[in-house]
Amino acid sequence: MKRVLGKDLKTLFIDVFNQNEIIQYEDGNPFLLFYAKKYYFIFLKNISPAYYPKYPDITRIQLPFSQHFKKISKSNIPFIILGYDSEYDTFTAWNPQLAKSRLNVRSNVSLFSRASFQKKMRKNQFSENNISNGDKVIVFNRRTVTNFLNNHEQLFENNISDLKLRKIKINTSIKKGKKSFKGKLNYINDISALEKIEKYLKANNFIEAVLFCFEFYKEKYPNMTLIDWKKVITKMIQKKVLLLR
Repeated sequence: MKRVLGKDLKTLFIDVFNQNEIIQYEDGNPFLLFYAKKYYFIFLKNISPAYYPKYPDITRIQLPFSQHFKKISKSNIPFIILGYDSEYDTFTAWNPQLAKSRLNVRSNVSLFSRASFQKKMRKNQFSENNISNGDKVIVFNRRTVTNFLNNHEQLFENNISDLKLRKIKINTSIKKGKKSFKGKLNYINDISALEKIEKYLKANNFIEAVLFCFEFYKEKYPNMTLIDWKKVITKMIQKKVLLLR
């Protein structure tokens, strides 16, 4: 995918707005936008392949750790992240509430999509898609960005409800003493974690892969021991989900 320079990407975004529309916006990226009597924090990035050999369709943007995000995370203003695909002139958007909750969690946080979503996009339509980690992504033609801003709450409404329902189910399982996210994990499906684990395995650093899992998941799965993580990785190698070389 061809990458567009940051200043040019912002120009492509701003040029969509009708000259008769009253808009105001800050310099930089992310930036505050005033449009249709509402404020938005906008963050623009080129979307690119995730470079997973076994999953060539996966695309992503990465959110760096930034002081700018501290202000955004504390604000009630919607945070709109848009990944741009210059080949198909499309934007990909993620749930604003979910995206805001992930700001500055790590030095780089990945938001994923699929190249096939971007490729099949038609003009004047929104493509609603769900990916394996439960995230919902909306893909649309760049020229319909104003339509997206006017409707983003409705487009993500079901996804927000699903996230709330999932949280309720987790809390219920904890109260009943059932297996919860603080129990034990039998299978790793976090793509960013899988990428790191495979790097260790390809370098013949099995122990480092185990230690990485222990550290990466220590807050979600505090009951998992090093032996537990060794069993998980071994099982995934046996099933050829993870490759040694």
